[in-house]
Amino acid sequence: MKSIIGILAILLPILSEGQASNVKPLTIGDTVPDTAIPGIVNDEGLPSSINAYRGKLLVLDFMSTGCVPCVAILPKLDSLQAKYRNQLQIILVTPDEKARVQSFVKRHPQLQLPVVAADTVLGKLFPHEYISHVVWIDGTGTVKAITHSEYITERNIITAMQPQPLHWPVKKDITEFDYQQPLLQLNANNIPEPCLPATKWYTSVSGFMPGIQKHSVMEKDTVQHTLHVSLINRGIIELYLLLYQRFDFPMSQVLLQVKDKNRLVYNTFNGYYDDWQDANFYCVDAIVPSSLPPQQVRQKLLGDVNFYLGMQGTMQRRTVDCLVLKNKSENLPVKTSSREGIRLGMVTYLLNNRVGATPLIDETTGTTYTNLPIKEEQVADDAYLRKLLDAYGFTLVHEQRELEFLVISQP
Repeated sequence: MKSIIGILAILLPILSEGQASNVKPLTIGDTVPDTAIPGIVNDEGLPSSINAYRGKLLVLDFMSTGCVPCVAILPKLDSLQAKYRNQLQIILVTPDEKARVQSFVKRHPQLQLPVVAADTVLGKLFPHEYISHVVWIDGTGTVKAITHSEYITERNIITAMQPQPLHWPVKKDITEFDYQQPLLQLNANNIPEPCLPATKWYTSVSGFMPGIQKHSVMEKDTVQHTLHVSLINRGIIELYLLLYQRFDFPMSQVLLQVKDKNRLVYNTFNGYYDDWQDANFYCVDAIVPSSLPPQQVRQKLLGDVNFYLGMQGTMQRRTVDCLVLKNKSENLPVKTSSREGIRLGMVTYLLNNRVGATPLIDETTGTTYTNLPIKEEQVADDAYLRKLLDAYGFTLVHEQRELEFLVISQP
């Protein structure tokens, strides 16, 4: 028996490569062929073929060990797997090399989910460009849904176990979109070719384009003497910040004076992020004379965005109450070599990364290599954070500061 197992171990990678070379991509309603799943880490005793999971809901979560959102959701997936272990199997799938996955699992000893490392087979069955990418396969081996990872909830798992079809949006990755091309074209079918204008300018504001990744383009055409500005799939706050050229702007310095803040800020209580994005992301595309001063172009686009969205976005300086992070003494904090925890600069970023939060100003010195032993979800715990900062030689004080704010209002 040992010799047979040894032969299978040798043949499995060869068979898998053969499968990968002539795999037909699958979609909703397709039956998944019995496919070998080599390279399982963290549960080597798990069955290594698709058919072995017939009778269970099989969820394939395509991820990467370097993807922060992918890793952040793992405790929830572990919990769901433990609760529904007789009806559900969640398997993580990654192209990351086996050694890297083994190192990742060693750093996360609480992780119980199996991981398919160095995948070359499942990714061809379910091709994708962007993660997270989740494939739901029912107990008959039929592809039932393809979603983002936010759909992996207890309620959805229970729903997916039922025989009725799911009507969730299908995640699609569009890669052939050319961001350099303008969104709009003249109606050439209605204009005789000799009558087509040599020069055309326009500004358009349109809704979200599913499957297209967010992008920004600003490119001069030296032949046509035009400037192409294109902001693809952006939220309202993003649009204003990009047009004002405020990059990495703290969300705590965004003031919303609008009737419906849900148009501008996603709230998990309002449903899936995908649905909110569909309704509240926009594309701004413009071709203008390249001779115009940048400030004039910016004001033109801001005016168009204000008009079509029914809002007014302005940059204003205001004196407000802030939290100021300071050193408690002149002695510089001790450098920490540990990779555990979060850099102090990241703590500041997280506290500032929420609309409506009190702005936090970092006036510390010598903190480049200071790591705090804290998790992201603990940063919002004010009492815990203050105690930890105090132990490391820092303090948070309330002071007034004049800051620049993006103010979005409705006329």
